Amino acid sequence: MKKIIILGAGGNSRDIVDMIADINELRETYQLIGILDDDRKLKGSKIMDVKVLGTIKDAYRYTDCYFVNGVYSVINFFTNEDILKRSGISLRKFVTIIHPTASISRTVKLGKGVVVLPGVVLRTNVHIGNHVTLHPGVVVGHDTKIGDFTFLASKVAVGGYVRISRSCFIGSNSTLRERIKLGRYSIVGMGSVVLKDVPDESVFVGNPAKFLKKSRQ
Repeated sequence: MKKIIILGAGGNSRDIVDMIADINELRETYQLIGILDDDRKLKGSKIMDVKVLGTIKDAYRYTDCYFVNGVYSVINFFTNEDILKRSGISLRKFVTIIHPTASISRTVKLGKGVVVLPGVVLRTNVHIGNHVTLHPGVVVGHDTKIGDFTFLASKVAVGGYVRISRSCFIGSNSTLRERIKLGRYSIVGMGSVVLKDVPDESVFVGNPAKFLKKSRQ
């Protein structure tokens, strides 16, 4: 079994704890060693019976472990990439974990550190970058590419041939029309229907989705 440490102690990490338990029920695959979180007050406490071992900077101590990224949230979204860089953890030490109920075409390509939660559907020739998180019920159509550090919240529907750049955040129940492009650091508000390209560093909301503001103001 691979020894696993989860980065972050928030809601996403609790989902990952549950997910690992589901995987292990079918086949003993992962040994969950603990959690690392930058809130020093949490050290020694337990999250769903999993001990918080220290801060993310302590990762170097666990040379025999692999890691899963659970620090995503809309609040710290644009700092997520920096957090992982500062951790010093090599990309090869991040595992990709897939819930048993996910439906993934054999032609899909997944990067390192990807988290695929229950009920996700990935169709033919989908390419997923590194450190992408797909929440429950996400459906990604054929020939779509999703860049590194992007987060798709629950029940997002993505059409075919879509191009989603790195570090995008797609809110729950959003729909992306086929063949559109989302620029780097874009945010799509929950429930939005995106019918046209989204420029870099833009927030789009509504049905149809329209520009609201720059995402990094």
